[in-house]
Parts: sequence; C-alpha cells; structure tokens
Amino acid sequence: MNNQLNLFIDGEWIETNDKLKVLNKYSGETYAEVSKAGEREVNKAIEGAERAFKQEELPPYKRYEIIKKVSELLQEEKESFTNSIISEAGKPRKQASTEVDRAIQTFEVAAEEAKRISGQGVPVELRQDQKIVWHSLFESQLGW
Repeated sequence: MNNQLNLFIDGEWIETNDKLKVLNKYSGETYAEVSKAGEREVNKAIEGAERAFKQEELPPYKRYEIIKKVSELLQEEKESFTNSIISEAGKPRKQASTEVDRAIQTFEVAAEEAKRISGQGVPVELRQDQKIVWHSLFESQLGW
C-alpha cells in the first residue's frame, strides 16, 4: 500500500484513526487507506460550508481563475488520476483516461461559464434546502 489519504475539511487536512481500505480491483490488495469522517468531522465540514456560503460573492473573473486552475491541475496530474481509476474501479486505461479528460473538460466549460454569471441572489422561502434563486435575464421585466 502506498496511498494514505486524509479528509480535506474547512481548509485543512485531517487524519482520523478510523480508516477505510480501498482495494485494487485486480489484485485485491489494499491500494489506499482513507480517513473516515465521524460526527466531529461531519460537523466541522458543515460549519465550514456554512461560513463559506455566507462569504462575500466572488467576482466572475475570480471564479473563472479558481475553476480554470482546477482544470489545469487535473491536466497536470492526469496520469495519476487515470492510474487511480484503473486501480480502484478496474476500468481499462482508455476508459479511465477518457473519464479524466471529461472531468478536465467539465471544469474548463464551468470556468468559461463562471465569467458570464451576472445574476443576483434573492432569498426566497421555498424549501429548507433551497436558499436562493438566481435571476438576471428577466429581472427588469419582472420588476426586481
């Protein structure tokens, strides 16, 4: 085994004593051990997400830069991600590589779209899990 993976919660890496073994699909050997989140880690993640949600909005160019950087990092580590998919899911190399390419493309498209977001968040009371509605195209027609 050569991979020890921890949790990234609220901007920091956290290791727990409780581990989940990830098995190599072909050999059955342990490919990696991943820290499992308990109640404490879950609560910390929720608190961090709530704080992040309340932060001031990022301007479109900044969102673009962040999401574009994700696609670039995926591209730089493409071989590593491909090998992980092969080992963990047992997919053939071509299919695993295509899956990583698709992830890179998804982030590239999302980055470009992030530059175009110009809506405004409006609080509404629909359901507990829906906090905002985005609108921009028809806001003048709707009188918002």
